Amino acid sequence: FKPLSCSANHRVCSPLVDAFHSKIPIKEQNVMLHGVKVSYIAGTLREGEKVGVLYLEMSEQLLEGESHFPMVYFLAIRQALCDCLGVG
Repeated sequence: FKPLSCSANHRVCSPLVDAFHSKIPIKEQNVMLHGVKVSYIAGTLREGEKVGVLYLEMSEQLLEGESHFPMVYFLAIRQALCDCLGVG
């Protein structure tokens, strides 16, 4: 990904920008992104003052499991990353 502007005046069609402005993580399945079909979850690293976005693509095997597992994994990875970065 290239640097993106997240200002309200400059809207870019991107899951990263959408996630930055969302209050909850965004989960999309089988969508076209840069000419490739992907499934992803994207959400901010911290509630309140936003410091960045975590974007994770999901494999077909993960999507075939329980429907809530991808979000549980995303939340666990996000918490671990925030703890490591000291932004939690």
